[in-house]
Amino acid sequence: MQWFLSLSLGSASLILWGVVWFFLEKTGLLPFYTLFPLFVGCVALDLLWLPRRSAFYYRKGLLRYALLRLQWSLFWTFSKKRRLTTLGEITWILMDLGYVREAGLFLSGPGDVTESAPPLFNASLARYLLLVDTPPHLPLLISEAALSGGGNARVWLCRGMALLQCDQPKSALRSLETSRTEAMERGDYILNGTCYYYLGLAWKSLGRVHYAKDQLLKAEVLLSPLPLGVQAGEQL
Repeated sequence: MQWFLSLSLGSASLILWGVVWFFLEKTGLLPFYTLFPLFVGCVALDLLWLPRRSAFYYRKGLLRYALLRLQWSLFWTFSKKRRLTTLGEITWILMDLGYVREAGLFLSGPGDVTESAPPLFNASLARYLLLVDTPPHLPLLISEAALSGGGNARVWLCRGMALLQCDQPKSALRSLETSRTEAMERGDYILNGTCYYYLGLAWKSLGRVHYAKDQLLKAEVLLSPLPLGVQAGEQL
């Protein structure tokens, strides 16, 4: 169903440009030799801007709409590195929405590519492994390898999650706070809320109940429509 919606939404823009072309040609406003490159250019720009539009929708909390756009862009992405990055984005959103099993199916598609994969893909892989209760040392290794290749806020989050499961809450706090700071700078309130959730768990494991409740309350507010927001409320 998700793929059908993605195809429908993506095809809508192509149909729209086609209707504009048909109208301009039939009314004689522009000749064919002008319309054809104009049509191709508009469609190409529309496809090129799909990842940026998806990132914008994600930051605004429109996760399902961002997911549909990313799935549509996957049909038009042929570079291996770019495809892995897009898969990382798709699976990250699926996990935000609570579809962990579906994320695992996407991540298993490319095979063993952890050494050459971009940080966004490895971040999603590490997060998935942690969510399905894999021993945390493997996700920790994946996260640290991704950081050595130029990590990002998601990688720092996964490192913090892994350290938390390794019973190293103080080290986890530093990674999680780094992730939260970067998320704030990017205006990514979903990732910011996710960081608050795990910061709350870290403070809770250190016995700092007051700090933990403050972080978990922030997570509940920021992630209120998502499964992790519900879990934050249950931790209070």
